Amino acid sequence: MNTTLAQDTSHGARRPRRLPGAATARLCLLATTLVVLQSLTWLAVRVALDGTSTAIVSAGRVGFTVVALGLLTVNHRRTESHAHDSQQHTGARPLRHWQAAALSIAGVSGYTALSTVAVQVSGTLLPALIVSTGPLWVLVLVSLRRRSAPGRAKALGTLVAVVGGAFFLLAGSQGVHEVGASSVLGTLLAVGAVLLMSVYTVAFAALTRGYQGPMAPVITPIYAWGLAPLAVWAFTDLLRGARLTPTTLAVLAALGLLVYLPVYLIQHRLLAEIGAHPVSLLGLAVSPLVAVETAGLGLGLWPSSLQWLAIAITLAGTAIVIGPRRRPKESPSESPKDATA
Repeated sequence: MNTTLAQDTSHGARRPRRLPGAATARLCLLATTLVVLQSLTWLAVRVALDGTSTAIVSAGRVGFTVVALGLLTVNHRRTESHAHDSQQHTGARPLRHWQAAALSIAGVSGYTALSTVAVQVSGTLLPALIVSTGPLWVLVLVSLRRRSAPGRAKALGTLVAVVGGAFFLLAGSQGVHEVGASSVLGTLLAVGAVLLMSVYTVAFAALTRGYQGPMAPVITPIYAWGLAPLAVWAFTDLLRGARLTPTTLAVLAALGLLVYLPVYLIQHRLLAEIGAHPVSLLGLAVSPLVAVETAGLGLGLWPSSLQWLAIAITLAGTAIVIGPRRRPKESPSESPKDATA
């Protein structure tokens, strides 16, 4: 991660004065932390919340995270009231209420609903394979927004990374079962889910490009809007007999406050700073890391030789995209106005 990750920060915010080496180290640290924390969420849900209703898990983690984000937002506004020049320094909050609501429908409620039903209809492998193609969808959407084709290295690296991610999933499974009506429906739902998340990722990155202010006030409305349908879903499950034990509640609170809160803050900070495409590639590292962590804890087998090969392919593709290269010339189509397109 170096010059490829640098973004123009002309969106109502002052460009920070950072040394290239320090900026690169900071972005690497944030990216590594994000991947590790995301893997911990999968591990915690798989181990501590096994057998718990998906609706309760989804609503619980988002609910506790919204509470924490709300507290951070209140604290920021109190601090801001004592610093009259804070808006001058950080720029105004980049999202309007309708934008936050639209992002919530796409990236929180819509994605959760479609991906969950896809898994229920066709199992975990097929939706996981389709969702792993997310970086390709993001690259296409970014190219359409900029009205320019991606560079050959970026396109090739993304394709290689996605192939490696899919290969990892296939190598650790028993293969895709016979295709039937349920598989077709599951495929359509999974495609809808990955499209919604890709739209969310690209839209948020474009709307907040270069934003340097606190991230909690920006994303709190997004997750607050998304909590409403998730809460209704969880309440319906409770009426149908789903259980919510004190232990489950404690685990959800820990997940929301200690894991998901920093995940969301770091993820959206990276989207604003380095863009949608590099962040989408980071997601391909989560499944392999979960497998390694599971094996290290004695809860599963170590990745096979084919899976290690798949990991190497994914890393190679990612390196092609975000590895060292000469700084590209600025495109005349990239302007502050384009940043909000």
